[in-house]
Amino acid sequence: MSAETLDLQSDFQWLPPKTAIRCPDCGGEAHFQAADLLVPLKSEESSFRKQGLHRIQFSKVERHYSSWFRDHYLLYDGFGTKFPKGVNPFPGGGRLATNCLRGTSFCTGCFNHHKVKLKWPEEAYFQLSYAGRCLWFYNRGHVVAMLELLAGADRSRHPWGDWFSRKLPTVFKTARARRQLPPKLRKMLRT
Repeated sequence: MSAETLDLQSDFQWLPPKTAIRCPDCGGEAHFQAADLLVPLKSEESSFRKQGLHRIQFSKVERHYSSWFRDHYLLYDGFGTKFPKGVNPFPGGGRLATNCLRGTSFCTGCFNHHKVKLKWPEEAYFQLSYAGRCLWFYNRGHVVAMLELLAGADRSRHPWGDWFSRKLPTVFKTARARRQLPPKLRKMLRT
């Protein structure tokens, strides 16, 4: 079985720990958990191959990472793996929490879980169209923060205030948007 390639430019993006996405089965709200990277010792690599874990390699040299040339394995939450007795699945801190766009979706409606490769922000559960632009949110807390900031909360003290000031496009901060967006956001929270 050949290794799949992993690119730091296209396969990684910062996402908060609790990210809401659409369930592949029912279209409801699902929680996304990024997969962890496992880097086994050379002596334990054969045990990992026998487990049938998803093997990946970096597509090109990655600076400031000394193990870029070795095989890595993706560990998906909810898909248990049993290791032979005496094999440490995380040798020397070899389990790396990542911001990988590959992971597990856990649906809150149909209770299914799937291995997914996320297409962000297209698969964001909380999103709406306003003035021809897509406004997406990481989770319910992010929607509530937007409501608070549109209502006039002090941006300098709010945890999402910096995001609102610097990252949010101006079209969503206009007086018209402050009138029209809150009802849409409240409706989004009720679903």
